Amino acid sequence: GAGWEERAPAEAPGPARGEYRCARAYPSSGASLGLGRRNVHTFRNLNSRFDYIAGAVYFFIVVSALPRCDGVDAVVEAASLPEAAWELARAALRVASGLFLESYVSLCAILVTFAVCLGFASSGGVGAMGDPSAAAQRSPELQGNSLYIRARLGGGATKFVCALLHCMAHVMLATTLLVLLELGVQTLLRHQKLGQEGYHAMYRWYRAYEAEAFADPAGLRARLERWTLGLYPGVLRWGMTLFDVPDLIAVARAQLCQGQAVSRAAALGYYAGVLAYYWVLATPSVGLLFGAYLYVAVNWMGVHYDEAFSSLQIPDYKGFLRLHVSPAGDLEIFSLALDRVPRTWREDPRWRGLRGGGGAGAAPSWRAALPSRWAAVRRQGHHTLLADQPEEQVRVVDYLKVPRRRDA
Repeated sequence: GAGWEERAPAEAPGPARGEYRCARAYPSSGASLGLGRRNVHTFRNLNSRFDYIAGAVYFFIVVSALPRCDGVDAVVEAASLPEAAWELARAALRVASGLFLESYVSLCAILVTFAVCLGFASSGGVGAMGDPSAAAQRSPELQGNSLYIRARLGGGATKFVCALLHCMAHVMLATTLLVLLELGVQTLLRHQKLGQEGYHAMYRWYRAYEAEAFADPAGLRARLERWTLGLYPGVLRWGMTLFDVPDLIAVARAQLCQGQAVSRAAALGYYAGVLAYYWVLATPSVGLLFGAYLYVAVNWMGVHYDEAFSSLQIPDYKGFLRLHVSPAGDLEIFSLALDRVPRTWREDPRWRGLRGGGGAGAAPSWRAALPSRWAAVRRQGHHTLLADQPEEQVRVVDYLKVPRRRDA
């Protein structure tokens, strides 16, 4: 609800002006801060469809930097953990600078990401107050230099800075994840000898094991290959290739880094394989970053209230207003709150009775003693019992009375 206070301007006579101040908040400030913190660890769980968009955007941000033929060896050869972290940060910065200076596809993806961040900041109230006037700057709400105040001032400049920081956080996270993925591939190449046997290594191993363990003196396998026109063992070979994605990535990566010609099918398999593994890294990370952004925006900056609360998909904490005009002509405004919304409903049999609003010859709903057709219920074992009804839980958060203007 909002408190209302009449103030007459001192500089000129005339009707009194109304100045609105926040007198009550629902939910309370403490409850709202607690709800805002949930975005950090529950955003991705509650918004799983966000993964499809975020994973694709992150991959297009870094696709121009694939493969990383140099830069990750220094991380592997680091003598200590702090040195490895420093080399990892340097590698990520080099990738990010290359995206801005050398790429085309990735740069377009970054610009799209920035545009989305800018639109999101604009819709969330960042810089919504613009540059306040000298009189407005003296109001209590604008006193101080806290981030909570500055985030809502400045207009387009504040929106641009907020969107730029948000976008760069995504870019740096995407490049760091790429370096980590390349680091894993480089480690397998160095210690597990991955990709040294070329394509279809798993299939060749299987054929060698098959020839050793299952003798075929009658030449059944050769005849089966002729009878199926090569479907056997062709289907088996390509099927095993699909399950040997790390080897496919390693072989194609080695060819690309050496400047060798790579077929379109091999390049497509390489990028698809990298996407599969990168998706696993990117989707939880971008959900965590976006949830952290909403947490900072709500708890520290005082913006993005609607987005942060709707992302939690909480059906509770309903607030609404009811207006009443008294017989004297005064306007009464009741700010009502319902902490918990019932989850299960059934038709109230009393609604079709004489006191209800749905029976034959019943009074209008606004006069009926039981105007609601549905009643809240709760399940207890195999039984369905009546629960506390919403009208019994509604409470008044704030009350405002606007007196009728009585002309002299």
